[in-house]
Amino acid sequence: MCGKPKPCGAARGFGVARASAIVLWNIARTKPDHEANESIRLILVGIPSDSVYITLLRGLRVRASAMTSNPKKPVIGLIGGIGAGKSTVAAMLAEEGCVVVDADRIGHEVLEQEDVRAWLSDRWGEGVFDKETQRVNRRAVADIVFRDPAQLDALNKIMHPRIRRRMEEAISQAWKRQETPAVVIDAAVLVEAGWDELCTHLVLVESSEQQRFQRVNASRGWTRDAWTGREKSQICLDKKRLRCEYTIVNSSSASCLRERVRKLYRHLVHPADCSD
Repeated sequence: MCGKPKPCGAARGFGVARASAIVLWNIARTKPDHEANESIRLILVGIPSDSVYITLLRGLRVRASAMTSNPKKPVIGLIGGIGAGKSTVAAMLAEEGCVVVDADRIGHEVLEQEDVRAWLSDRWGEGVFDKETQRVNRRAVADIVFRDPAQLDALNKIMHPRIRRRMEEAISQAWKRQETPAVVIDAAVLVEAGWDELCTHLVLVESSEQQRFQRVNASRGWTRDAWTGREKSQICLDKKRLRCEYTIVNSSSASCLRERVRKLYRHLVHPADCSD
């Protein structure tokens, strides 16, 4: 049995954290930002600063704000480890009619902007450009930034705001089309970049470590060291898991995954018609 998408355990909440999450959600929906922020601060003060629920509660605040901008149409953010199958899930949601915002594709376009090219040249020289095409050599850039966190942080400060603006434009354009049932954001660093603020729902695409490595090894030719290095540059999966309301397990056949994706789609887009 493929089963239906399940809520993440953390999102169910326990004790004080669960009650606080409900209160926080209502505050975020009903109060102006300046009042909401003070109320939220008082709620968070009541929970130990090292509590895992701090991440959960702040995430709920963010998504409550996102829902007020277009409460009838979801923006679904996909989260998961490298090779989990986020893009596969996004493609299946596109088959259901969703508009997919592909942050990786947008990032490739942003890299070629004149101001970004100039920054790359000033920082790392002409070696990060292909000698024949003069396009940015993404592999050369990756070799630099994934070996040095300071370099990665510098690049992110240039790239992330520009990518976000493009994503916001894409979401806005999608809402102008009445037939758009939902928007899906496919972004490897959705949480790290703060783009989860644009989402009303976060979905974890879950897959075992071995499966994820096998996929990236087959599709991208990465070694285990390369894959592990990329994973370490992101927030750990345990923390990402806390931000998600739903989990889709991608561990068996494509047909089983598609069934799970369709159930998730019906649950988020047509909840009144969902009997699962």
